[in-house]
Amino acid sequence: MLASAHGTAPFRVDLSWIQSLPAGYALIWSAAISIILGAVFLLYGYRACRWLIPIQCTVAGAMVGYTLAMKYEFNLLLGTVAGAIVLGVIGWTLYKIVCSAMGGLLVVALLTMAWPDVAVHAGPYVWAVWGAAFAVGFVMVLVLFRPLLIIVTSIYGAVFVVVGVLVLAHLWPTLSEPVEILMNARPWVLAVLVVAPVVLGAVLQFLDPAAKEGAAKPAKKKPAVKKSAAKKEEAEE
Repeated sequence: MLASAHGTAPFRVDLSWIQSLPAGYALIWSAAISIILGAVFLLYGYRACRWLIPIQCTVAGAMVGYTLAMKYEFNLLLGTVAGAIVLGVIGWTLYKIVCSAMGGLLVVALLTMAWPDVAVHAGPYVWAVWGAAFAVGFVMVLVLFRPLLIIVTSIYGAVFVVVGVLVLAHLWPTLSEPVEILMNARPWVLAVLVVAPVVLGAVLQFLDPAAKEGAAKPAKKKPAVKKSAAKKEEAEE
């Protein structure tokens, strides 16, 4: 329900219907979106990022704009639209920067998973450690753009797919308990479930001819008029 009042009253959107949805349906929808998005990243990550990144930035900008407008009691519609436009333009124009930031965030996540006590050991310098990890991932993707972006999108895609499948498995009564027992008994299974699609997605993207940069372009044919004119001049001489 949309309601707008004249004067200084801000534009308000009624989202109370979300709370009335059963939790199971919300999880099913989120799992389905996660699987679809993950499949796109796995199969077409490098190519899809060109339009997927601006879309994601637009959605994120709309959420940020809505939140800021609500906090500072500004017009919610204008705040949402302004945030969507600003971040959408940034995502389109600074496409490589955003993709490189994805690589930086991935390195930070991998560091945190490999070193769970990083916050305890680094103490007040933990932000410097995370910042250095982000910078490493950012620069690596920026320099070696295509190969590393393929790997990064394959990892993101595999994680999205696995998370979505696990959510659906937990919602299925006959599968929830066996899956939970398997994960607790053999934690390495989760790593295999992620690594296998990462390898598959990366290989498929590397072999995708449409995603290759620097493909040989057909040489432009010289106009035949010049050649014929040159031949006429030689004949006249």
